[in-house]
Parts: sequence; structure tokens; C-alpha cells
Amino acid sequence: MPRKPTRPAKEIERAVRRYLEGEAAPALAKEYQISRAGMYLWIRKAQEQVTRTALKPGTGPKETARNERISDKLKIKQLTEENELLKRRLFELMSKYKEWG
Repeated sequence: MPRKPTRPAKEIERAVRRYLEGEAAPALAKEYQISRAGMYLWIRKAQEQVTRTALKPGTGPKETARNERISDKLKIKQLTEENELLKRRLFELMSKYKEWG
């Protein structure tokens, strides 16, 4: 299957910003008509970009601190979503196998 053309950087930034503001990655993926894996790829690439920028020579302390906050926020959001997914799966398994309760 042929690949879709690359999205404009502004569109990707907007999607990642909305993710950071609390919107769910699966909902954003559906809206932007990409796979969930594609949305998480955008998020990971944004995090890598922030890290590269923070490590670039000549980056001032304010810029570095800002990039670290963004990177931390991305990590927390991803871990929170993963935690929720694991909790739901655990609940499903506990419901299925009553002897765990």
C-alpha cells in the first residue's frame, strides 16, 4: 500500500500539543486519520526533538528548562495512558478469573 504524504510540521505540532493538554492519543489518531501507532510515533519524535534541542550547544538555561518540562510532560502523559491501559486489562482478567478476587 502506498504511503500517505507527510503531514505539515504545524499539524503534527498541533496534534502533539493537544495530546499534552490532555486529549487521548487514540481520539487524536482517529481525528487526524492515522493509526494509533502513527500518533505515538509523532509523540516520540516530538520528545526526541525536544531532547536534541536541549542538548544543542548554545541553548540557554531557560530554553533547556522549558524543553525538559515538555519532555517530562510527554513522558508522564505516556506513562499515565499505559497505566490506565494496564489497569483496564487487569480488571478484565480479574473479572474473567474470579479466583483472583
